[in-house]
Amino acid sequence: MQKVVVEKNTDIDSLAKALDLVSKNGEIFIKNGFYKEKIIIKKDNIKIIGESKENVIIAFDDYSLKIHEDKRDYNTFRTATMIVKGNNCSLENISIMNLANEKKYHQAIALEVLGNNFKAKNCYFTSYQDTLFLGPLPDDLKIRYFNFLSKEELFIEGNVYSKFINCEIEGAIDFIFGSGSSLFENCTLISSDSGYVFAPSHSLFQNDGFYVLNCTFKKKNESVNNVYISRPWRSFGKTIILNCFFENHIIDGYDFWNNPHPEIYNRFYEYPFNNKRNKLIHFLNDLEYQDIIKEIKIKFKF
Repeated sequence: MQKVVVEKNTDIDSLAKALDLVSKNGEIFIKNGFYKEKIIIKKDNIKIIGESKENVIIAFDDYSLKIHEDKRDYNTFRTATMIVKGNNCSLENISIMNLANEKKYHQAIALEVLGNNFKAKNCYFTSYQDTLFLGPLPDDLKIRYFNFLSKEELFIEGNVYSKFINCEIEGAIDFIFGSGSSLFENCTLISSDSGYVFAPSHSLFQNDGFYVLNCTFKKKNESVNNVYISRPWRSFGKTIILNCFFENHIIDGYDFWNNPHPEIYNRFYEYPFNNKRNKLIHFLNDLEYQDIIKEIKIKFKF
């Protein structure tokens, strides 16, 4: 396997340069440093490892209302600090930041995942709104953004699988969103303000959703309150919360947003039972929980 090292004050002083040099199936090691750059990973099987999560920082500052060189707004889906388009890629010991991380900037993505079988381990992702986008786009936006986004971003068929292990993900509004088939295991989900953690947009044809296993829902400071676990960005968005711990900023758990018939459409599931939740939530019994754990082990074994 080809290995490339990124280090400040050397010939390879940016992740972008390393990605140009590395071949498919390559590994990039990043030495500690602050790297302000906007990254698109197009190659398959790329592994990127940082020297330390706290000190390897990839950051940029695009946001939705910023004017692009084409004289149009950046829009949510051109703001990402990093976009992963390649399949079987992974990140470890890295922080990915969108520096437009205040309410006034609206949508500002830190990481966008479009490639299948993506894995992040011991990483930190932060913004304010829309920190982490897990593709593909909902079908209606594939039509709306035709001639706006690239075809490889628009026309993704089937499920896109990703998993986040021992990661910290921070934001305020819908800071984990999209239609991906994604696992969050032993992660810390940090709310920096009132808002919503998950905003799923899965199609009714997708059996998978966001699986959230053994995670901690944490507030950044004592001023944070009135946070919902999830709300559906599209009516059939699916979130499955399993054995998680919640600090007291989480209120009744779920908001049904624009879902016209949540008593029919809602696909929010939780285990174990919690009497603070909205009565429409589907609580899983012990057998259903065990079945989902088995399903997770099969689907996310990459």
